[in-house]
Amino acid sequence: PPPPNQPKYYFHIITDSINSHTLEQFNTLQTSLSEIYPCRIQTHIVDNKEFESLPKWGYENTQLHAAYYRIALNRFLPKGVEKCLYLDTDMLVLTDLRELFAYDLNGYIAASSTGGPDTCGYKASVYRRKRGGGKKVLAFETNFYFCSGLMLINVGEWIKHNVETQAMQFLEKYDTEFADQDALNFAMKDKVLYIGAKWGILAYQYIWARYDSNKEYASRYEEAMQKAKIIHCNGPAKAWFGAYEKLTNFMPNQYPHKHIWCKMARLCVEFKQELMPQVEYIEHEGLHEYTTALARELNGELGQYDLSAIKRRMDRISKPHKAFARFIKKLFSSQKE
Repeated sequence: PPPPNQPKYYFHIITDSINSHTLEQFNTLQTSLSEIYPCRIQTHIVDNKEFESLPKWGYENTQLHAAYYRIALNRFLPKGVEKCLYLDTDMLVLTDLRELFAYDLNGYIAASSTGGPDTCGYKASVYRRKRGGGKKVLAFETNFYFCSGLMLINVGEWIKHNVETQAMQFLEKYDTEFADQDALNFAMKDKVLYIGAKWGILAYQYIWARYDSNKEYASRYEEAMQKAKIIHCNGPAKAWFGAYEKLTNFMPNQYPHKHIWCKMARLCVEFKQELMPQVEYIEHEGLHEYTTALARELNGELGQYDLSAIKRRMDRISKPHKAFARFIKKLFSSQKE
């Protein structure tokens, strides 16, 4: 049991809707967790009206206004709170979060990272179009451009610097490329403590780096991932997706620590009905799923080409493997453009 007068953990879930059954499940989860350490799970419902003029954001078909909710997060915190940790819903936590809360935020509005193994020894210049404008212009410069999926927030400084107001003013003036992230980087420029890639390393970028021809670049990502304390399972790199469920450019959804999601999901008995089918799928998928996903990916990427005609041409040349290598190189260079 915790020592007397030890503060509780408060989990705030910010959403635009939630059904009664899920609320009951969270209440049961709260009771179970409180047997280990006193905690409380609070749900806050947001009205999307004030964000309707802004572009939606999200992976694939889950385009929502939810990313902007974190701009207004101070509205939902009890008075007197000094620090608040904001995490996107696709974060995989691998450590005791008290280590993160121990950072000294004196003079900083927040602490965060870029999501990659950057040294952040340079000024970041952010160019965006003004709303209704054409050419991109310099919107702002900052010591480093952070990923807003993880922010350890100094609540007093957040209020002092009017972060919510400044962020919304930015969104009224500029077209954003990364939803709230541009606005929060503007509002907190030069007032964010860099805490390194281990806090919120981007899993999708890590997967890309693994297959990059730049070995030094790949090794920096590998080292950062091995030391990760929180992984941001961004884009198609969700920990609850199978390795071969959604191939992107032929790359399997695999990275260190990913299996821990299944381990944690098995312990979350309150959501057993929702979680266990996916856990079992992930743990039992194999060659059949890989070949199916690969065939789907190849068909999508190469369907524009007449492969039969290419094969006939290759049969007539003396070194077909070199011709094929040139074709693949040309294909991927065109995609990067």
